[in-house]
Amino acid sequence: MSRVQRLTEIVLADLRAQRPDLDPSVDFTPSGLIPGAVDVLLGDRLEGGFGCGFLVNPENSDQEIVLELAFRIPTAYAELFQVGIPVVPGSQRTAVAVIEDDAVVWRDPKEPADWSCPVGRLGPSGR
Repeated sequence: MSRVQRLTEIVLADLRAQRPDLDPSVDFTPSGLIPGAVDVLLGDRLEGGFGCGFLVNPENSDQEIVLELAFRIPTAYAELFQVGIPVVPGSQRTAVAVIEDDAVVWRDPKEPADWSCPVGRLGPSGR
C-alpha cells in the first residue's frame, strides 16, 4: 500500500465510522499532469455512476497530505452521496479539518473551541 493510500484510509475510517452505509470506490493512479503526483478518484459504485477526483502531491508531509485529504474526501462524499460528513456531535454541522499543535484535527466550524477530534480517531458518535 502506498503512502497516499495509507493516509487516505485514515480519513476514510472516520467517515465510515459515521456512515458505514456509504462505501465509495477509491482508485489511485499516477498523475498524467504533474510528475510524481497521484490522482485519487472516489466513485459511487453505481453502474454508469459518478466519480470525484483530485491530485495529491506525495512529496508533501504526512500532515499536509492528511489535511488535503480531509478537505477533499468529505467534499467528494457531498458530491457523490449528498451528505455532509463528518458531523460535529450534537449538531447538523459538518466538521472541518485544521492543523492544530502539529496534528490534523476535525473541528466545529461554528464553535471551534467546543469540539475537536484528531483525524483518524473519530467514532460513530463523533468522539
